[in-house]
Amino acid sequence: MNKKIIAALVVFVIVVATVGYWFSVPVSTPPNQTTTTGPVRSGGSLTLGLATEPNSLDPTIALLGYSQYTGVKAIFEGFVIRDLNGEVKPALAETWEHPDDVTYIFHLRHGVMFQDGTPFNSSAAVFMDWYVRNGPGTQGRSDWNHTVSSVQAIDDYTVKYTLFSKAATFLSDFMRVGPTGSMVSPTAVKKWGEEFGTHPVGTGPFQFAEWVRGSYIKLVANPNYRQGIPDLDSLVIRYIPDNGVRVLELQKGTADFIEVPLTFASQLNATSNVKMYIGMSDRQMQLSYVNTQPNPKFTSYFTDVRVRQAINYAINKNEIINTVLDGWAMPGIGAIRYKYAGYAPYLAKYSYDPDKAKQLLAEAGYPNGFSVVLLTEGKTFRPYAEDTAVLLKSELAQVGIQVTIQVVDSNTFSKMRFNQEFDLAMGGWRGNGLADTPQGILSRLLSSNAGPGLGKWNWENIRDPTIDSLVNQLLETPIEDMASWKPLSDQIQKIVIDQAYECPVFDQLSVQASTTKVNGFAEDPTIGATIWAPEIGIKVSLAANPSASVSQIIGTFGEGDLAPQIFITLVTSVKHPSGFPLAASLF
Repeated sequence: MNKKIIAALVVFVIVVATVGYWFSVPVSTPPNQTTTTGPVRSGGSLTLGLATEPNSLDPTIALLGYSQYTGVKAIFEGFVIRDLNGEVKPALAETWEHPDDVTYIFHLRHGVMFQDGTPFNSSAAVFMDWYVRNGPGTQGRSDWNHTVSSVQAIDDYTVKYTLFSKAATFLSDFMRVGPTGSMVSPTAVKKWGEEFGTHPVGTGPFQFAEWVRGSYIKLVANPNYRQGIPDLDSLVIRYIPDNGVRVLELQKGTADFIEVPLTFASQLNATSNVKMYIGMSDRQMQLSYVNTQPNPKFTSYFTDVRVRQAINYAINKNEIINTVLDGWAMPGIGAIRYKYAGYAPYLAKYSYDPDKAKQLLAEAGYPNGFSVVLLTEGKTFRPYAEDTAVLLKSELAQVGIQVTIQVVDSNTFSKMRFNQEFDLAMGGWRGNGLADTPQGILSRLLSSNAGPGLGKWNWENIRDPTIDSLVNQLLETPIEDMASWKPLSDQIQKIVIDQAYECPVFDQLSVQASTTKVNGFAEDPTIGATIWAPEIGIKVSLAANPSASVSQIIGTFGEGDLAPQIFITLVTSVKHPSGFPLAASLF
């Protein structure tokens, strides 16, 4: 890259930071990375230190979490894969046709084998349909049964999927690695039955070798992988639940790669011989309230838009981010969080303005404020919620709202939030299922999803006919057609923001770290770490003699990109300014 281009990029990023306006969605470009020199493999074993032990490696059983899907994505493949831009690309399917709204015809790659030697073909795809519907796992089953009418093998390498109705995100949600899209070996499923999750077999770059419960899972390179044997000989997924121990293991070099607890991110960023990988937000922390038809046992203050807007003005999001997370989050803006397709920071409306909050409360008839109970999850499950609640209590008191904090365990919180048994609720939202498209995220706002009731994700009881109409249009718009869905997504989020139907506090960042001997890793926009996917530019290897001696920052833009480095300087050195939105909304 020549100096003029670099200079132009720097100027561009600084200008964007100044005005708080970022509009490149999807946000990343696949890195042009190569991890090998010639045909020689680097070999070696990569040790990943993860916070939780997978419940299963059967994709129809595995919980939708980082640890589970780091393993699932290494073992299994889908018909398609999402690249670093979030765009759908071919994987096990070479091409496909979409002749009408309810029909997809896939042409599969020839010569692909499952890791146990079973041929991958259309019969395996038909078997997967049966397994999703009838196997021991229920992840994705309900959505699959309501979406897919039938799966038919046309010939050995052509398979036809018939849907009940148009499904805009069928490819990206159902046919990539996930509960319904991960192709499993029919032979292995028949052999192992309900124990398939501890003896998984797919077509992916690594194959299962060993699982020592409570300790580690070992995967080894698939010698017959369709894109060539990976550079690494093996992956060892270690279960290291203690955050401090996990960080120490990386610093000692006994772990090569870890998911980083955000409260340790600054410490690691100051450590030499460490690479930090900054990805999209993996969870939004929200302050919720019931907008319509509140439970009569709880307050009805938030049926007034002025009160809801006052809450949004009263909260100093940057103070919370800097205090609770040492800057490793982005201020919450809309329903779609940082770096996801549809993220719209230019819609930001609520700066920290307690005087404006007091004015709105007075206009609503509460010049002296009122008292509420703030429900929050405990630290054991949601480590940042309780500390955030303490700061919220202090900030709301400044505008006359007196808060009593009620801390409950995760299961109780989930039940009470679904049942709308709260005045205010401070909790996390990642999504229902994969939920990483605008269609998947914003469908939560439909009146039909309003509660109370288990699984009613619209716990704020948002019942807005205009939103319903726009979301239904969005659900008819393919994710591949950004020019059509982006205006709809923006309109929906603008209504939510203007009406203050919710109060997104912050979008916590996804942060990984590795030793400097790890090369070729990049964040992709799906759950879990991807270790080997040449078709999207990810080819992780280990350097025998790493040359870096200082901490490096690597974003979803790929190694060496300027934007993530400027961003992380703002976050860890300057932190967020107190007046939002300013440079805090750089990304």
